[in-house]
Amino acid sequence: AGGHGTRFASQQDAPKQFLSWRGMPLFWHAALPFTHVARVKGIVFVFPGEFLEEAREDIAGRMQEETPGLPWLAVAGGASRQESVHAGINTLPRECDCVLIHDAARPFVSPVLVNRVLDGLEGGEAAVIPGIAVTDTIKEVDAAGHVRATHERDGLRAVQTPQGFRLDAPRAGLGTGKH
Repeated sequence: AGGHGTRFASQQDAPKQFLSWRGMPLFWHAALPFTHVARVKGIVFVFPGEFLEEAREDIAGRMQEETPGLPWLAVAGGASRQESVHAGINTLPRECDCVLIHDAARPFVSPVLVNRVLDGLEGGEAAVIPGIAVTDTIKEVDAAGHVRATHERDGLRAVQTPQGFRLDAPRAGLGTGKH
C-alpha cells in the first residue's frame, strides 16, 4: 500500500488503496484474506508517509475487532515500489524465512491462492509468482506504435500477487542496490 496510485484517476484526494468499497478501504479487503491463513504469522502494511498515522489508527481498530492477536506493523514506504518493499522487509524479524508481497489495490486475493504460494515456498522454491495464462493477442510495438512482433500466448502469463519469496535472496539483494 506504499504507492500513490499515479495510474489511477487524478481527481481523488488519496491513493486508490484508501478508496472505500463495501464500507472498507481497498487495502483492508486486500489484507483480510491473509488473516484467514493459519501459516501467516503477521502482516506488515507499507503506506505513503503522509497517510501512515491515519492508516495505523484504522488498522488498529480493524485488527482488534476482526483478527485479535495477529501481529502487525505499519511503516512508511519509499518513492518507488522497490523502496516500499525494502522498507517492509527491513521490519521483519530475523527468524522470518519467507515473505508474501501483495498489492494493496488488488482486493480479490483468496486464502486458497495465499496457501498455494506458501505451498510452493515450503516445497523448496526460492520464489513463487502466480500468473494467469494470457488469452489476448499481445503485440510488441516500437516507439511510434508500429507493430514489431506478435508473441505466442503459450509462454506468456499475466503476473499476479501475492508474490512469495524466501528471504535469504531478497535480504541479500537489499544491500547491493538490486531490488
